[in-house]
Amino acid sequence: MEFVKENKPAQLPLSVWWVAAGLAANAALLAGVALLDAALPEPLGPDAPPERFHGLTAHRHLINLTAIGPRVAGSYENEVLAVGVLVAAVKDIAAHASPHNQLELDVHTASGAFALSFMDGMNNVYRDVQNVVVRVRGVGGRATGRSALLLNCHFDTVPDSPGASDDGAGCAVLLDVLRALAAARRPLRHDAVFLFNGAEENILQASHAFITQHKWARDVRAFINIEACGAGGREVLFQAGPHDPWIVEMYASVVPHPYASSLAQELFESGLIPADTDFRIFRDFGNLSGVDLAWSSNGYVYHTRLDTAAAVPAAALQRTGDNVLALAAALLASARLDEAADGARQPVYFDVLGLRVLSLRAPAAAASAAAALALVLLKVTLSQYTR
Repeated sequence: MEFVKENKPAQLPLSVWWVAAGLAANAALLAGVALLDAALPEPLGPDAPPERFHGLTAHRHLINLTAIGPRVAGSYENEVLAVGVLVAAVKDIAAHASPHNQLELDVHTASGAFALSFMDGMNNVYRDVQNVVVRVRGVGGRATGRSALLLNCHFDTVPDSPGASDDGAGCAVLLDVLRALAAARRPLRHDAVFLFNGAEENILQASHAFITQHKWARDVRAFINIEACGAGGREVLFQAGPHDPWIVEMYASVVPHPYASSLAQELFESGLIPADTDFRIFRDFGNLSGVDLAWSSNGYVYHTRLDTAAAVPAAALQRTGDNVLALAAALLASARLDEAADGARQPVYFDVLGLRVLSLRAPAAAASAAAALALVLLKVTLSQYTR
C-alpha cells in the first residue's frame, strides 16, 4: 500500500499574526494622531457672528503688527509704532462694542526693579517700559473692587525677528478675543483686563510693571498667558496653577480643541529648558493662578527672521482663539472668580488624542499612581509563582 503525502501550504505561527496585528494597530493609531495634530478649524471672517472668534481678522492684526519689523523694547518701532498699531485697533473695537459693555484704555509707563532667580540669578532693572492695557466692564460695573480676569501677551521682539509667533500672534488672538467679548449681548459678570505688554524679551519686565504697579492689578483673580516657541499648529497648555485646580478643570470642560500636558510643565520647571514666561511673574509677584498656552510647531523659526506672518496660518489663530475665548467666557461667567484662592495643589492633566482633557487633583493622581504601581508589583509577584 502506498501512502500519498498531501502538500499543505505552510501556516505562520499564531504569534506572528499577533505581532502583525499589533503593528497594524499602532500604524493606524499613529496615522490618526498625525491627522488630529494637523487638523485645524476653518478660519472665520468678519461676516461670522460677532461673538465668535474671527481668525481672518486676527491674522490681519498680525500682518499689521509684523509689518513694523523687529520691535525691540526701547526702540522707536516698539515704543511708538507698535503701541500706535495696538491703540488704533483697540479704539476701533471700542467704537463697535455692544452697549452692554464698555472699554477703558490705558497706556501705562512704569519703572522698577526686581530680583529674579532665572539661570544664575539677576537683579532686573527697567525704566519707562510701556503696557497697553484695556479693561472691559459690564455696564453698571464698579470702577474698582470688581474681580477681573487677566489676559496677557507681549508685543516686543528679540533683535532681527519680526516676532510673528513670539508674540505677535498672541497679541492678534487677544485683540479679537477682546472684540468678541466687547460684542457680547449681555454685560460681563466680571471684568476682563487685557495686557499687551511691551517688554518681555528682556526678561519679563513689563508684566512685572503691571502686576506690581498698575491700578487694575489688585482686582485680578486669575490669568491666561499666551506665548510661543514655534509658529502655527496647536497651542499646548503647558503650565497651570500653582493653585486653583478648578481653572484647569474648567479648561477641560469648555475648550473645543484641547491639548494639554502637565509633563511639559514638569520639564519646563525642572530647568532643562532655559526659558521662562510672564506666567512666572503673575505667579510669584501677583500670587495668582492661571494657565500658560504656547505654540511649539516649527520651532526652527523661533527668535529668527523666519518668524513672519506667513509662518502663522489663520487657521492656527482660529484654533487658539476658539479655545481662549471659550475659557475666558467661562471664567468671566463663573462665581469662582469672586472666591478666595483655592489652596489645593495644581492638578495632573493630559489630553487624550486631542479629544478631551483629563484632570486629576493631587490626591487622586497620587492614588492612581500608587494603584498602577501595586498592579505591576502584583503581576510580577504572580508571574514568579506560575512558572
